[in-house]
Amino acid sequence: MIHQGTMDKLDRKWENGRWVYNFESKGYSAMLDQNEPVPRMNYNVSLSTLATRNTIIPMVTYESGTKTVNYVYVKENSTIWDAFMAYSYKAYQTFPYIYSTNKVRVTPQVDALRNYNYEAIVSFGSLKDVRGIISEAFMADDEGQYTYTYENTYADDLDIIRTRYYALDDQWLSDPVSGLTARIKYSNKGMKGYFFTYIGYNQEELFDRAVLSRSDFSFGNLSVGRIELNVSDMRILTTLTCYVDGN
Repeated sequence: MIHQGTMDKLDRKWENGRWVYNFESKGYSAMLDQNEPVPRMNYNVSLSTLATRNTIIPMVTYESGTKTVNYVYVKENSTIWDAFMAYSYKAYQTFPYIYSTNKVRVTPQVDALRNYNYEAIVSFGSLKDVRGIISEAFMADDEGQYTYTYENTYADDLDIIRTRYYALDDQWLSDPVSGLTARIKYSNKGMKGYFFTYIGYNQEELFDRAVLSRSDFSFGNLSVGRIELNVSDMRILTTLTCYVDGN
């Protein structure tokens, strides 16, 4: 199984002597970003305890045995996924992701090393997107002065100026600079990378290691950051993107 979720939209039409069905479906884990947890301070939480203190989403499971952090503050109008984001960065300086079918993880599951040198590759290339990168972030102290700051050296190298100012965030009262670092690091995600499309599907997961070294295209050994499946002309095409975020 590679997908388990709700049938969000379904329609059918009679065309050329047959019924044609069109549907849209998101995984159950998508509801983590559609529900607001109770606004409050959550003390001494792991990933699973933070999840169980809020709305229970069906079919969603969580990585077990994760670290306990002192607190995760849930703000009004934020989502459960926002709370997981804060927890993940506090505990591991990472961002949460979905592993397998609707399982939330905050540490990379690096089980597979996959060699694509002999796959039937139909296209490949590289990408770069710096539209969201922040060059410098500031946070106010308890007197309203923007005394906390963190600078993004990668934006400096690209001559990009994009500053952001934030009020004092209760999520990061013990270490405001860490909060700014998390914002900068997140803005760097997906900044540049490589992609290729091959015929077939090998049940890849995020953070698998992809190895590709051919005469026409090579990037060595990189972590898989995006997986796309497409059925075309009665064949499955898998596109893998490996990001080099510069974090």
